[in-house]
Amino acid sequence: MSSGVVTCVEWSPDSKKFNAVVDGVLSVYDTQGNQTQIFESPSADIGDGNKRIAQITCGKWMGANKIVIQNYDDVVYPLKDEPGPDANTTTLVNLDPTPELIKAPKRWFVHDTCTSGEFLLVSDAEGNMNLAQSFHSWDEFNPQDLSIQIPDANDPFFHKTMVSRRIGFVPGSPSCELYYQDMESGQIFIIDAVTLEKRMIYKLQTNRAAVEWDGNWVEYPANQKIIIFEREEESFESMRHLILVNLVTGEQVEIGTYQPSHFLNILDWLP
Repeated sequence: MSSGVVTCVEWSPDSKKFNAVVDGVLSVYDTQGNQTQIFESPSADIGDGNKRIAQITCGKWMGANKIVIQNYDDVVYPLKDEPGPDANTTTLVNLDPTPELIKAPKRWFVHDTCTSGEFLLVSDAEGNMNLAQSFHSWDEFNPQDLSIQIPDANDPFFHKTMVSRRIGFVPGSPSCELYYQDMESGQIFIIDAVTLEKRMIYKLQTNRAAVEWDGNWVEYPANQKIIIFEREEESFESMRHLILVNLVTGEQVEIGTYQPSHFLNILDWLP
């Protein structure tokens, strides 16, 4: 792998390849270190001798030989001299036998993909969340509306820090289940990827002000438990309650409290 600033890495579902962005260049690597360059982001002179490289996401995998990427940067693209795609576009890349880049007729933001690569979580320009099955061309792309809107979902900075706290695929779920937190009601749901049916797994206690949840999935056994953080009051300084929720039985156990001024990190879980 070439040296440089690595902004993201995404492993393929079969763990035989990964794609990474290094200094604005997206490439696919195998486990022997062989590199296939996919896309080089344009750069532009933004004044005072400074160059800026346009931003690009790592590809979300759909199986072992397809990825979907997004490129965006309203500063660089109007100034660039090099040919290439426009800013704020979504591109399907078929890797086999050689990389083929196919631009989407409409911009979609890809947030997550399930372990098998069978489903993608995407949103449109208005932040409407959709679920799409793996596809070979944009003609086959058929997103299903989840009736969930996150208005700032397409902001790349908001996306990196906030969207995954609200919605995403359950890690390791063989059936590609989604989790979703309704911020207004304080409820957390599991969504079936095939039927789109929702079941509630948690509701904020009435004497608490807010739920904080970073998708803290207990890896043993089989991601059947999650950690919930409940806040006593709206203020950041208020006491947090840690609650272990069993997704199968619905059992909820408070395992402790902590102040946000104290560093807290879940290191690992014993079987």
